[in-house]
Amino acid sequence: MRMALPRQAVISGGLLHMYGLGVLIVGDSGIGKSESALELIARGHRFISDDVVHVRTSAGGRVIGKAPSLSRYFMELRGLGIINIREIFGPKSIRLQSPIDLVIRLKKWHRKRSSTGSASGFRRTTSSWRGAFPSSTSPSRPAGTSPP
Repeated sequence: MRMALPRQAVISGGLLHMYGLGVLIVGDSGIGKSESALELIARGHRFISDDVVHVRTSAGGRVIGKAPSLSRYFMELRGLGIINIREIFGPKSIRLQSPIDLVIRLKKWHRKRSSTGSASGFRRTTSSWRGAFPSSTSPSRPAGTSPP
C-alpha cells in the first residue's frame, strides 16, 4: 500500500548523495546519524543536509530533499559543535539537493538480542518508507560507533 506524501514536508534526519543515490539517514536523537554521515563524507560521499531535511514531491512524483538555507553546509556534532562541511572537505563535498532513493533508519544496537541467527546479534530488515522508496533498518551505537 502506497501512502500519499505531502507536497512539502520537513523530516528530521541527514541527507547524503552516495553512489548516485540520495540516502536519507533517520533515527532517534543521539543514535549517531551525524557521526555516520561525517564518516561517509570523509570517504568521498556528498553532503546535502544534517538534522533537518526539506522535502518536496516533484511534478514527476519523485521526492526531492535539500537543506534549509540557514543550515546549508553545516553539521552539528556532539562534543565538537557546529562544523562547516564545505570549508573542511571542499566544495566538491557538497550537493544542494537530491532525489531521495533510500532511507536508512538507525536503531539502538542491543548486545543481548542475539537470537536472530546473526553473528553480531542483529538482522537487517528492508521495507518501504511511506511507500515511496526502499528503507533499511540498521543497528547503531550512540555516538556513531558500529557493532563489532
